[in-house]
Amino acid sequence: MDDSAEIIAALRAEIVTLRKRITELEKQLGLDDDPASSARPRSERNPPKPRSSDNKRKKRKLQFFRRLDEPTQHIDHKAEQCPDCGRTLSGGSPAVRKQVIDIPAVAAVVTEHVRWDRWCGVCRKRVRASLLLGDQSIGKRRFGPNLTALIANLSIQGRTPVRTIQSLLKSLFNIHVSAGAIIDLLAEVSRRGQHLVDQIGHAVRSAKELHSDETGWAENGQYRCLWSLSTKSERYLQIEERRTAQTALSLIGDEQDRTLITDFFASYNKIPGRHQRCWAHFKRALDKLCADNPGNTSVEQWCAAVIDLWRQGRAFRQFCRSGPPFGAAIFDRRRKRRKLEKQLYALAEPYLEADSSAVPQATLARRIGIFLNELFTFVEYPNVTDDNNAAERSVRPAVILRKVCGGTRSPRGTKVKSNLMTLFATWNARDQNTLIQCKALLAQPLEQR
Repeated sequence: MDDSAEIIAALRAEIVTLRKRITELEKQLGLDDDPASSARPRSERNPPKPRSSDNKRKKRKLQFFRRLDEPTQHIDHKAEQCPDCGRTLSGGSPAVRKQVIDIPAVAAVVTEHVRWDRWCGVCRKRVRASLLLGDQSIGKRRFGPNLTALIANLSIQGRTPVRTIQSLLKSLFNIHVSAGAIIDLLAEVSRRGQHLVDQIGHAVRSAKELHSDETGWAENGQYRCLWSLSTKSERYLQIEERRTAQTALSLIGDEQDRTLITDFFASYNKIPGRHQRCWAHFKRALDKLCADNPGNTSVEQWCAAVIDLWRQGRAFRQFCRSGPPFGAAIFDRRRKRRKLEKQLYALAEPYLEADSSAVPQATLARRIGIFLNELFTFVEYPNVTDDNNAAERSVRPAVILRKVCGGTRSPRGTKVKSNLMTLFATWNARDQNTLIQCKALLAQPLEQR
């Protein structure tokens, strides 16, 4: 009991001390004059300080706001009478505009063409009317180009499965299209676009700068390889059985006067011509090396030195692109390239023969030794990019499509899929409306293909 009394007395003394301290702090803050001030919200007790004239928000170079669309119809709302006195109103001027964007409920248009027989009394025979539908139908099928183009866009652009396309057509337009008919229409779009696919393939093979990448594909459960060849305005995607150097050479060709931008995959090593290996891939490998060896100062310094040389090359390329009056001739660019290659090799040379289990940077050092002449091509040729992002971006939609559909089931389906991916990827690269381009392809007369 005595111990409890002592503890209670000590706590009471501490409470008195704390109350005195609170009173002193309230006096310092000026809260003792108004007892209700402690109940005020913080925003009222401590109002924000007004901004000084020196800290004004800088004006943007471009104003960002929601642009109004071109209206398809106008509806005027005018007050006929004054709500206060009831006087009839007239005249006036527009004050406030509000746009409402919606789509109408559209039903499919089914047009029945009836061919009549008529009797010719002179020739003594029946004459049946001819039927020339032109671009109103896709061959002898009962589907038109608008519906076919929509199905192709849903399949490739929207990456929509066949059964889902069926459901959408039924919900939106109240029409039933069988799964087999959808697959047949996609094959017809591929067949009609074959000439354009061939033109794209020829264009990418003859380009001065070509990006290439590859990824896996599945055909009836068997491994296939999806190859992507890209330029600024073309995307050529082809699905082949193998991922070998011979396949890469047959697709890319043996053009000498061009620069091939790729990753470090060995299948590209035997392709003639200039090469530029992707620094974005190499930087990711360097970052992973540092992440796998935390606290290793030697590895971090080595990776930083390699990345610094890359940045020096990019800075020099930007200098060349700016069009300086001196210092950007072909001999200056070659001299700079040789200098950077020499410095990079000096960083890699001590680790070329080292054991990767004992020296973590040995593997990437040997990669530098193998591809030394293909890392700074962009310094000598400033128009060449130092990364393979164009091919990466072109193959990404195909990878997503593969994850949705799981691949193809037959060589015919593989051919159809690769042709359609080539067409739609090229239209997207050219910033063209894929639906309009697909309609134009289907409406094109057969003799013009």
